[in-house]
Formats: sequence, structure tokens, C-alpha cells
Amino acid sequence: MSHIIGTVPLLIFLAFGTHLSRTDLLQHRLPNKTVFRLIAGLIVCEAVLSWSGVGKHDLYDSLLVAAKTVLVYIALYGLSRGQFGLGDVKYSIATGLVIGWYAPSQWFLSIMVSFFFAAIVSVFLLATKRMTKTDRIAFGPYMTAATVIVALFSFH
Repeated sequence: MSHIIGTVPLLIFLAFGTHLSRTDLLQHRLPNKTVFRLIAGLIVCEAVLSWSGVGKHDLYDSLLVAAKTVLVYIALYGLSRGQFGLGDVKYSIATGLVIGWYAPSQWFLSIMVSFFFAAIVSVFLLATKRMTKTDRIAFGPYMTAATVIVALFSFH
């Protein structure tokens, strides 16, 4: 039973992440209100689960990974010269909370998988001429997919 309850943060992330990914694909934005609700929901959920002793997870690990993840995305934002959005930076807090809950040692892998997915799709779209080199991509869906996949692979 505790294993099932322990999946709640991932289910919350999946529900919000699906909505945010769709919004990002259609509008190239990750709305602050939705991102902040997701972050708050994850923190409350993980705090309750951590406090109740459900599973092997720890809120401290989750918060630490969220901090590391957002620092990487802040650096990427600064280096990208406008090619990377602040919505992605804020959303990285949520992805860090999820990875920190399920697989704290895999936080950097999750970031790299996001970029790998984005690169594969971009190369395909460029090769099929559905995208040009100057087109912007919505990065939120790749962050969502990478987070879910890395978290799922952490289950034993």
C-alpha cells in the first residue's frame, strides 16, 4: 500500500505536466499560476508523505535536488541569450522535486535526457523541413517526459 501512496507525487506531476506541456506546445509558455500550484502541491504532498514515513523518500532530498536543478537552469537561462525561457527555469523546480523524491542521484541525468529528447525531435523536424534553424521549440514537454521516465526507472 505504501508503494502505491508513494506514487502520488509522480501522478500529480504527470497531471500538471501534461497540461503544461500542451500549453507550452501551443503557446510557447508555461503559466506561472499553474507552475506555482504544481510546486506547492508537490511540496505539500512530499512533506506529508515524508512526515508519515511512507516509502523510502525524504523531503530534504527532494528540496535539495530542486535547488540544484533550478541553479542549472538559471545558468542555462543566462548563457542562452534569450533562447531559453524563464518558464522553463521555474518549471525546473517541479521537475527537481519529482526527481529528488524518486531518484535524487539521477537529477543531472534527468536534465540531460530532456536535452537529448529535444535534440532528437529537433533533428527530425529539421530533416523533414517542419522546422527551421531559427524556430523556437517548446522545452517543457521534454522536461516533463524526461522527469517521468527517469522517475519510473527508479522504481524497483
